[in-house]
Amino acid sequence: MGIWESDIRKEATKEGYEAGVAQGMERGQYEAKIENAKAMLADGMELNLVAKYTGLPLETIESIGKMPD
Repeated sequence: MGIWESDIRKEATKEGYEAGVAQGMERGQYEAKIENAKAMLADGMELNLVAKYTGLPLETIESIGKMPD
C-alpha cells in the first residue's frame, strides 16, 4: 500500500469515527428527551406541554403515554 492509499484510509477512518460519535450523541439526546417526557407525563403534565418542552412531536408523546411502565 502506498502513502497515498494510507492517507485515504486514515481519512476515511477518521470520518467514520466522527460520524459514529455524532450519531451516538444524537441518539443519547433523543433518549434523554424520551426519559424526560416519561417523567413529565408521570407527573401529570399535559401532552402539548410535554411536546413543547422536550421538542418531541406530539405523536411521539402520545405513544409514550400509552406505554406500560
